Amino acid sequence: MKLPGGNDMAGAGRNIPRVPGDATRAARVWRVSLTAVWLVYLIEPVSGLFGHHHDDLYIAGGIAIIAAFCVVFVGVIAEANRSTRRSLLGLAALFALALAACILYGGTGATSLWIYVAALTGLVIPVQRTAVWLVAAVTAAYSITSLTSHVDLGDFLINLVPTMLLGLAMIGLRSHFELTRELSEARETVARLAASEERLRLARDMHDLTGQSLSMITLKSELALRLLGWPPARSGYGWPGTCTT
Repeated sequence: MKLPGGNDMAGAGRNIPRVPGDATRAARVWRVSLTAVWLVYLIEPVSGLFGHHHDDLYIAGGIAIIAAFCVVFVGVIAEANRSTRRSLLGLAALFALALAACILYGGTGATSLWIYVAALTGLVIPVQRTAVWLVAAVTAAYSITSLTSHVDLGDFLINLVPTMLLGLAMIGLRSHFELTRELSEARETVARLAASEERLRLARDMHDLTGQSLSMITLKSELALRLLGWPPARSGYGWPGTCTT
């Protein structure tokens, strides 16, 4: 249906741009690209594996844990807002990998993995209250593993702030994405309702105009017949004005 100015009301909902966080391929690629950049900071724990003359098995194990952590992290980002179950499984895997890294290797490099776990927890968990509690749990896990790994107090405080605050920031970011998505859906609904209302108005106008025109035609036809004296009144002897014998 065309509106004045050439706008297609029926397609208005389809022309509304999608918002960040929508489960489209372009959005997932954009989200993964922006997030995977931050994994470059994991070069610090990798470089720490080569600094104390460890054996090859020790180094290979550490690299394998960090590589698996990166793969799962990117996978969870790609699945965000698509499959909650997969996201939760990926988040549990990240928690286990971070815990294994802290237990087996320790140090500031291993405990820094909790920053990524906290950020992803705030982004993946849909319920805000649950997300806050889980971010607090991740922060507690970071604190415990830092103490057991004998991390310096300065390094502990440096990583404690982003672990806690970044998780909370991701909760707010997810809430923003949800509100934006709901706004987009509301706009699409309004566009569909407006198109439906316009179609109903046109149908109602056509019905009223057609009914009025038919009534007028009928009335004029009856008036014309009366003026012409048709149909003539019948009598027992034939048509009026005629003589029958």
